[in-house]
Parts: sequence; structure tokens; C-alpha cells
Amino acid sequence: MSPRLRQTLVCLLEGNSEKEVAARLRVSPTTIHQYVTALYRAFGVRSRAQLLSRALQQLEPEYLDVILSATESGPALLSPRLQATLVCLLEGESEKAVAARLGSSPATIHQYVTALYRRFGVASRAQLLGQVLRRVNAGGGEQLLQRLLGARADGYA
Repeated sequence: MSPRLRQTLVCLLEGNSEKEVAARLRVSPTTIHQYVTALYRAFGVRSRAQLLSRALQQLEPEYLDVILSATESGPALLSPRLQATLVCLLEGESEKAVAARLGSSPATIHQYVTALYRRFGVASRAQLLGQVLRRVNAGGGEQLLQRLLGARADGYA
């Protein structure tokens, strides 16, 4: 993976829009869109949420505990059910798949996802995953991102 693609991925993982990434990296929005398209191809996905989920899947399982502990800091702790839903989302599962895995109805899981959006102050799954990673980085988990990028750099040119 080229350094520019890696920088773009880091910015996306932090929850930035393509326009914000372009401003941060000082390139045109068209160039960033091309980088994002290249990342989609490299990871075999079609959306930003899938890209972030796929990138997170490269982390070793014990890092999910670090992610969950980072989400528990502050006044609004996550219930065990919200934690389980968040882990499934981090693993890239759809709401329907989460419902089947947790033995709940899709409507209930949708309510959990909505609650997660409210707790993290986001409006989409991509923003949710970016916000979780931002909290991990703020909590001293920057090694997560480095491990992720190191793993992906070996797998994709």
C-alpha cells in the first residue's frame, strides 16, 4: 500500500469525509476519490462502512477488548447488549446478521444501532467506526492503527 493510500485510510478511519481528507492531505477531492476507490478495490468492498469494518477485521481478537474498554470511558457506559452489537458491527456484519447472531429481532438490533449512533454522536456506520477508533487512539491505543496498517501494507500493493 502506498504512503498516500495509507494516509487516506488513516483519515477515513478517523471519521473524516473525502473533502476533509483532501484538505488535510492538500490534494484535490477528485484525487482523494480515486484513492478511496483504490482502497475499496484493495479491500474488496463497496462502501466506507465495509472498508472500515474490513480494516478492523485485520486486528487480532484481543484488540476488540481494547476497543470496548475505550468506549466505556466517560459517563455513558455501554450495556452488554450494546457492546455485543458494536462488536458485530466492527466485524462488518449487517443488522440482519447481528440479529441472527444475538438472537434478537432485526427491529431490536436497529434500535441498538440507533442508540449507538446517539451515544457516539454520529449519523452513519462509517462515522460510528471512525468515532470508536478516535476514542481508542485518544485512550493510548495508537498501536491498533499501526498494527492494522502494517498488516494491510504487506497484503496490498
